[in-house]
Amino acid sequence: MKFYNNFPRNMKETLLYTLVVSMLAVCTITPAVNFCIQGISWPVFLGVLRSLPLVWLVAVIVLAATRYPVTHLKKRLTGDHDSYTAQITVNIVSNVIFMSMIMTIAGTWAGQGYISTEIFHHYLSFWPRNFGIAFAMQSLIA
Repeated sequence: MKFYNNFPRNMKETLLYTLVVSMLAVCTITPAVNFCIQGISWPVFLGVLRSLPLVWLVAVIVLAATRYPVTHLKKRLTGDHDSYTAQITVNIVSNVIFMSMIMTIAGTWAGQGYISTEIFHHYLSFWPRNFGIAFAMQSLIA
């Protein structure tokens, strides 16, 4: 059986797959990022639990918004002659790059519960760490 037979084949399966995978990603990546920033403690963990529903909603919206750029980038980097594995790998890496770039800002705002410009001052130091964590977690999930 080929790998592509295991992926969603219609809109209902795609929606269910997206919701489940995004929930797993948010429930693993959000605590990992926050623990790296603030340290591992119960108050930090409880703060993460309170913010998870909003962060998940933001992640689903960002995932939908990045679908076209990811597809466009994948088509530019791969061709019809490339294997399915190469195409799915480029798709996953592109998705993680775009999502981590946007979620570094939007996830911070959702987690804090307010919008501030503070994240822009530290973006270039936060994004690589967030990308590394997101890539590691997505590699385990996918």
